[in-house]
Amino acid sequence: MRVRIKIFFGLAYIALLYSCSSIDNAMHQDSLANQSATKSIQTTNTEPSIIEPIETFVLRDLIIGDLNLKRGNVNDALHTYINRARSENDKAIVANAYSLAKASANLELITEMSDLLFKLDPEDPSSHIAKIESYLLLKNPKDALTHGYWIYHNIGDINPLLFIISQQQIMGHAPDSIIKSISNIAESRDNKYSKMFLSGVVYNQSGDERKAEYFLRKALLEKPNDSQATIILAQILNRIGDKEKALTLLSNAVARKNNDVNLMRRYAEYLSNEDPLLAISEFEKISNLDPDNTNIAYMLALLHLSQGNENSAKAILKTIKNNSQKSNDTQFYLGNIAESEGHVTKAIFHYSKVESGQKYLLAQERLITLFAETSSYDEVIKYLHSERKTKPNYAKNLYQIESNLLLSIDKKHEAYNLLTEALSIFPKDVNLLYMRSMSADGRETFNKMEADLRSILELDFSNPTALNALGYSMLIYTDRTNEAYDLIKKAYDLNPSDPATIDSLGWAHFKLGNIQDALYFLRRAYQLNKDAEIAAHLGEVLWSLEKREEAVKVISGSYKEYPKNDTLIKTIRRLNLNIESES
Repeated sequence: MRVRIKIFFGLAYIALLYSCSSIDNAMHQDSLANQSATKSIQTTNTEPSIIEPIETFVLRDLIIGDLNLKRGNVNDALHTYINRARSENDKAIVANAYSLAKASANLELITEMSDLLFKLDPEDPSSHIAKIESYLLLKNPKDALTHGYWIYHNIGDINPLLFIISQQQIMGHAPDSIIKSISNIAESRDNKYSKMFLSGVVYNQSGDERKAEYFLRKALLEKPNDSQATIILAQILNRIGDKEKALTLLSNAVARKNNDVNLMRRYAEYLSNEDPLLAISEFEKISNLDPDNTNIAYMLALLHLSQGNENSAKAILKTIKNNSQKSNDTQFYLGNIAESEGHVTKAIFHYSKVESGQKYLLAQERLITLFAETSSYDEVIKYLHSERKTKPNYAKNLYQIESNLLLSIDKKHEAYNLLTEALSIFPKDVNLLYMRSMSADGRETFNKMEADLRSILELDFSNPTALNALGYSMLIYTDRTNEAYDLIKKAYDLNPSDPATIDSLGWAHFKLGNIQDALYFLRRAYQLNKDAEIAAHLGEVLWSLEKREEAVKVISGSYKEYPKNDTLIKTIRRLNLNIESES
C-alpha cells in the first residue's frame, strides 16, 4: 500500500474546527520569562527628551547625521553622532549615538557610549539597560547582573535579570556557576526572594526540574502571591505529570489575586484540556476584565467550538474578524461554521477572506472543494491560476492543490503535465516529485513513476515513503518481486510502525510464497488501519489459507465502508465472492 499525499482534508476540517491547538500551544510557553525579559530591555530603553538648547553648529551636524541615516549611510551618521556625543555630553545625543553603535554592531563604540550614558545619568533605568547590553556583548554577565539588580531594587522589574541569566546559559555557563554569581551579588535579606526565584529559573531552563521546583517553592514562601514564580512552577508540575498539583496551585493563586489577568489566563489555559466548561467560565471572567483583548476572545471562541457551541463562537469571532492579527484565523473558522450550517455561499465568502498565515492553505482546500461542487472545472482552474500569480509564496502548495483536484477526477495526464510545470519552477521538490509519481500510477506509466521516486531517493536515500511506494508499485506492476521486497524491507526498517509499509511487506511475503509471514504482517497492518486495500490483502491471504469465513468477514466489512475501492472490488471478483450482489 502506498501513502498518497492528500491535499484535500475532506471531513478532517471538522476536527480542525473543534480543535484547541492554539490554546494547547499557549500552555507550553516555558520561555515566558525570557520573552518578557527581552521585552523589558527593549521598552525600558527610551530616548530621554532634550532639555538644554543646542548650539546652531551642533544642530547642523545632527541634521546632516539624520539625512545620512535616512539615505542608509549608517556609518556616516554614526561618525557624526559619536563626535557630537563626545563633545556635547548631551543625554539625547548620546542615546542616539548608542543606538547607532548597536545598529552598526561596533562593540568598541557600544561600550564607550553605554559608559557615557551611565555617567550622564546613573539613576535612569535606560542607562542601566545600556550597561547590561554592553556587558553581555563583552561576555561579562557578572557585571551585567549588578545593573540588573539595580533595576529590580529601584523599579521592581526582575525581567532584565531573567534576560541576563538566559544569556549566561546561551554562553554555556553551568547552572551552579550562574547561581553562585547571583548569590554573590544578592547578599542582603531583601534579596532572598530574588535569589530563590532566579535559582529556580536557572535550574528550570537547564532541565533540573527537581531543583527548580525546590527553589521556586522557596521563592513563593517569601512572596506567596508572586505570579511569575507561580506560573513557572505550574509549568514544571505539568511537565513532570503532576497536572492536578499544577491546577491546584493556579486555582489557589487566582483565588488570592482574582484580578491578575496573566495568572487567570494561565489557569484557564490549563483548564482547557482538563475541564473545558470551567475554562470557558474563566476566560469569560478575563474577557470582562480585559474586553479589548482579542487573544482572549479568540481562545474563548475556540473553546466554545470545542464544545459545539457554534452560535457563541460565531458571535465572538464576528467581533474580532477585523483585527489585523486574528483576521485570517477568525475568517477561517467562520467559514467552517457556515459550511457546517450548510451556508455554502457564506462559507466561500469567509474562506476567500483568508489571505495569508497558517490557515490560508486550509481555506484554499475548502474553497476548491466548494467551488468544485458549485462551479465548472474551468472556473476552479482559472481561480487557482490567479491565486498562484497573486500569491507566489504559496505557488508550490497551490500547484499541489490543483494537481490533487485533477487526480480526484481521474485526470492523471493533466495532473502529470501540471506537476511537470511546477517542477520546472521548483526543481527537486520532494513533495511535487512524489505527487507526480502518483499521477503516473499505472502499469503502462510505471517507468515515469519509478523515475520520480528514484529522484526522491537520490535526494534522500532513506526516505521511507518513497522506498515503500517504489517497492509496492514494483510489486504490483512488474515481476521484480525480490527487488521490490528489498525496497519495502528497507522502508519497514526505517519506519516499522507505519501501517502502509507493514501492509506492503505482508503483500510482498505473499507474492514470495511466505504465507504465514504475510498473514502476520497483514494482521498487524489491519489492526492499525482498516484501510480497504489492507482489508483486500488480508482477506485474500486468509482465503488462501482456507480461513474462508474470516476472509469474507474482513472483505465484506470493508466493502460496506468502501464500496468503490478498486483493489477491494477486484479482490471480490477474483475470489468469486457474492458480496457485491448482497450489498
